[in-house]
Amino acid sequence: NFFETLKIKKSRIARAQRYVWASLWARAIRCPSCGRSIPLSPNWRLSSSGDGIRLIPDEGAGTCEFEIVTKASEQSPGTIKGGVVVCPYPSCGDSAPRDYPAKEASAGRMGHVLYCIIYRNQIYAYTKAGKITKRPKTIRTFAAPRPEDIDMAEVQARLADLKPKWDAEDILPSEEVPPNGNKTSDLHRYGMTSWVDMFNPRQQLAHGYCVQAFQELVDADEAAGKLSEIRRAAWLYVALALDGKLINRNNLLCMWDGGTNRVAHTFATHDFGMKWSYSEMPVIEPTGYGLSWGLDSVAKCVNELIEMSGHSAPRANKSARSDALPLMDADAGAEGKISRTDSPSVVTVSPAQDLDMPTSSVDAIVFDPPYHDNVSYADLSDFFYVWLKRTAGYVYPDLCRAYLSDKVNEAIANPARFRDSATKAQTARNLATADYYRKMSGIFAECRRVIKDDGVMTVMFTHKSADAWDALITALIESDFRITRTWPVKTEAEASLHIRGNAAARSTILLACRPMSRNPAPKAWHEVESIIEREVSEDIERIGAFGLKPVDMYLAAFGPALRVISEHWGTEREAANPERPEDEFSVTPTDAMQVARREVSRHRVARLSRRFTRVSDPTARFYILAADASAGDTMDYDEALLLARAAGYDINSLEAKSVTVKSGSKITLKTAQDRLAEDDINPNRITTAPLDQVHVAIALTARQDSAAARNWLTAQGIDVNDDIFKGTLEALHAAQKPGNPDNAPARSLYTLLYSEEPPRQEALGL
Repeated sequence: NFFETLKIKKSRIARAQRYVWASLWARAIRCPSCGRSIPLSPNWRLSSSGDGIRLIPDEGAGTCEFEIVTKASEQSPGTIKGGVVVCPYPSCGDSAPRDYPAKEASAGRMGHVLYCIIYRNQIYAYTKAGKITKRPKTIRTFAAPRPEDIDMAEVQARLADLKPKWDAEDILPSEEVPPNGNKTSDLHRYGMTSWVDMFNPRQQLAHGYCVQAFQELVDADEAAGKLSEIRRAAWLYVALALDGKLINRNNLLCMWDGGTNRVAHTFATHDFGMKWSYSEMPVIEPTGYGLSWGLDSVAKCVNELIEMSGHSAPRANKSARSDALPLMDADAGAEGKISRTDSPSVVTVSPAQDLDMPTSSVDAIVFDPPYHDNVSYADLSDFFYVWLKRTAGYVYPDLCRAYLSDKVNEAIANPARFRDSATKAQTARNLATADYYRKMSGIFAECRRVIKDDGVMTVMFTHKSADAWDALITALIESDFRITRTWPVKTEAEASLHIRGNAAARSTILLACRPMSRNPAPKAWHEVESIIEREVSEDIERIGAFGLKPVDMYLAAFGPALRVISEHWGTEREAANPERPEDEFSVTPTDAMQVARREVSRHRVARLSRRFTRVSDPTARFYILAADASAGDTMDYDEALLLARAAGYDINSLEAKSVTVKSGSKITLKTAQDRLAEDDINPNRITTAPLDQVHVAIALTARQDSAAARNWLTAQGIDVNDDIFKGTLEALHAAQKPGNPDNAPARSLYTLLYSEEPPRQEALGL
């Protein structure tokens, strides 16, 4: 049942075989108005080339059928957006309130509807000599489900028959999902109160069979006296293939990625966010997908680890099946097949604050600590752990004695741990940050103990919150390290869900740290501030040749600032800081980074337009600095806040709402045309602010032409040759990327006013 022969009417084709690649499912609920079944999906797109689904509602049956279409214009609109459900039946068309799907799910009334099966067509062609090609060409095919494909009732019946036996043998994970976890609230909201609820009945049945087979085969090995330590290790790798590969891509949170044509893994967004439609891969499939793909992937990793540990890895026979890989050939006498090529690495597992190493014995430490509250590792790990208990834990019981993963000792800022003792959410966050600081202090103190006096430690870190930076850097400095350099390193793909449309998350910062050679020498804050300004200014010239993006320039400038503050740790302010009443005279790493940011902003302003350096208006400076740093993308609020401080601008003022849009923790700059449409600017009002003057002129150019804008400027009595107006227009154009809607009108306006084109970004060294 896994493939069928297709009849293809092409003279050059010998034969084709069709293999199931994935099946696509939608969650379904009853319409509260008409009672018919609504398949839920925000869109019905299948691929980036236009393939999609058209819904065919059957009013009488109260269900939808599905048709494959090849044009985006033929696809049906989504049935849910922002939690609001729209009934697709023409006689109804009503909307259900935002909380309706969650209520239906928690009441056990949300079902599953199969709407597409994706095949791989492997086509073998004739060669010129009349022989069939050895390697087939693979073509993706979408097909609507047939009645015989819909077997959920049969699956549920079989699962019900097995349930008493599997419950007794603890085959499926019945552990409760923690209701108050930092990342598990969505699961409870949609009725997933135990970990097995994250899988539909088909997935439960398939994975249950895998666990059952795993345990039976381990028992058979033990009964036959074959369960050697090497074979135990081999079974552990099989457990990782089941858990980390197959189950990670076969649950209710796995989406179909139409861009890459594959099933996405569970944690593409580092959380348990609800997915209205999901994909499912076949478990047993003869062409290297499903379980065989998981085994192949783990085998590849094992071979790489063997080579990294100083041995030559065994190679699989090219004609061998995936169930005969080297990792399963555990009784063949590995010692005779593997030759040493180098001194082996030593891998140990222990708490980072209690290393089993001699004092002053390490040349270099490179590590990637948890990024404050960015990822709740233990919460997410439970998804894997409950299955590993039943496979890896069956072979190595001591590894999986705990009910769930340890939430108390992980070094993250987890507000969920402090909600019971805190009356306010902010108090819980503060307690979580303090806990993170204590744990990182213990870790860095141990690193200082084991590192040599001339050693170097590199720490990866990035975060949008000033509190997170203060906690990490303070822990570093107070553990007797000084930061000598920071480098932004691009660590995310441009299309990643984490960074798409975000100005500040493409890079991770590498902090180069060395042990302190002398005690810090505190000075007056104004003296330290001057030193930071000088060091950053000199450093900007050195790193300018690397062609960093603006936001990365700000990050790179943190290095000299943090080096100075670590060398003068303990410096205090001469006057109290009202923004920090709990410790009003202290100087923090954030203070040093803000000075660096201010110095970089001066450099950027001068590069954008020398005339603009004379513009002191805070709104204009903030807007143009933010446009330069974000290239028009959405920014994190904290990033925008720090830029606003560098410009002397209040981002939370009423005035700020006329130039920015705040959505949650994100800030987006309004274009001139947006501002005109929303009446933030108006050509019929007297305008004195330089940004408003320039924006009205750009918006008029976009709506009419540059001559209309020039006439308006003349009528307003605005001197277009004044450095303030011309500098603002120059800087705004230089800060915008070509795709910005205001970019072309700004160029047209500048050309008309000054009879020359504005300088291009590359000419300005941007």
